[in-house]
Formats: sequence, C-alpha cells, structure tokens
Amino acid sequence: MNKIRLVVASLLLGAATGFAQKPFNASGTGNPIIPGYFADPTVKKFGDTYYMYATTDGSGAGFGPAQVWTSKDFVNWTLMPMNWPDSHWIWAPDVMKHTDGNYYYFYCQPCMIHCGVSETPRGPWKNILGESEAVLVPDRFVTNAITLDGQTFVDDDGSVYLYWGTWGIYKGFGCGAGKLASDMKSFTETRLIPNTEATDFFEAPFVMKRKGIYYFMYSSGSCHDHTYRVQYATSDKPMGPYTYRGCILETNTDGTIHGPGHH
Repeated sequence: MNKIRLVVASLLLGAATGFAQKPFNASGTGNPIIPGYFADPTVKKFGDTYYMYATTDGSGAGFGPAQVWTSKDFVNWTLMPMNWPDSHWIWAPDVMKHTDGNYYYFYCQPCMIHCGVSETPRGPWKNILGESEAVLVPDRFVTNAITLDGQTFVDDDGSVYLYWGTWGIYKGFGCGAGKLASDMKSFTETRLIPNTEATDFFEAPFVMKRKGIYYFMYSSGSCHDHTYRVQYATSDKPMGPYTYRGCILETNTDGTIHGPGHH
C-alpha cells in the first residue's frame, strides 16, 4: 500500500539533501542509494544482476509508472521500464522466478493484486488472467485480509506462497496467506494469519527461511508517523501458526531513521 512515506523504507532510507544534484545513474555514496522518492521496495537477484522494484511517486505519492532499477554491483543503478502495465498507481511490486523458468510479477492497485508473466525479470509482461483482471480481489480467497502488499516466498521444495494484507489492525483481521497452485493464479491452501498471532500486524508481510525456521516480518504502527516499524514472528511452517518475537526496525532517537516500515 502507498503510504506517503517520503523514503522511509529501509533500503531507500536517508536524507534527501543534495541528491537532486547527483547524476542520474551515478555511483551510490550512501543513503539514498537511488535518486527520487520510492516506497515498498523489493530487491531480487536474478543471475548476476540485482533488480529493485518499488512504488514510484511520479507526479504524486504512489502515482508513478511501473519501473525497475538494475545493478551488477549494488552501487551503480540504472532505471529501466517494466513494459507493463501502462497504467499508474503501481504499488508494492514483487517479482519471483518460478521453476517453470518464467518470472511472475505481482503488483497492487487498490484494492486488488494483479499478476503478469514474462521470460525476463523486466518484461514484456502478460497478465495471466486477462487484460485487466486481478488474481486477488477483496475476500476472494481469504476474508478479513485487505488485498494489498502482495509478496511471494519460494520454499526449498519449489512451492510458492503469497502473503498480503494492509490495515490488519482491526479485530478479526490480519494477513492473508496462500500456497499458489502451479497455474500461479489459484491456491491449493489458504489461511488468515491473525493480528493476535502476528502481534499488531498492519501490512507489508515478508517471509524468509533460515535453518528450517520461517521468519514472518511485517509492518506495525501507523504508516503516517514515527510509530511505523517492522516486527517479526517465527514458525516451523510457512503458513504458521506463528509466534511473535519482537521489533527489529524502528524510529531511532537521533532523528536519522523515521518510521522505517515496509522494509
């Protein structure tokens, strides 16, 4: 979800002073690592290249087109077009490579999650359902999980999971989770991860696995102020149940980090 964050995401965090004078594809010298205003970043490495996908401000908060930044060394970045979709309001994009050799591109428009497929990490893309159809719309698969901030996770056995949700602070709400079928547009299993399990879940789910443990990270607090932060929970299964563990990223006391949610 777009949150008017003014570059609060962890990878894009930092003072804006002076970056307007920085040459357009110049070497990074610290934060911010790319020029402009972006939120909701996802960084993936495919082959020998890093790909950074993010919500782009454009002429207004989150109004920008689909874009991707690429780099070989995580220092020099080049802005590239995504080739689809043509519309704006492209929020919280994520791209993953499937065992079928194709790349799948999930992005949000309020309140829907679309999916495109391509042979490359930056397109051209084709909607897997049709011209403007969405894979996820409100309450299609999981109730009480608002349909934004879709993020994929690929397990060791090649199984693909999708997590989504925003404004999950209300009673009975939380994060939607589903194991994607081989067609990448339906689910074989779904579940609501409630905000009583992922304490204070607000939005922006992200899952990783380390030494057999699944780490479920998510944003808490308000996306409009200093309370915006990242918390996490763990489980021995990708869809939980999860056990809350604490906060890992939050506003600091010296003013250099403010509201670092949606990492």
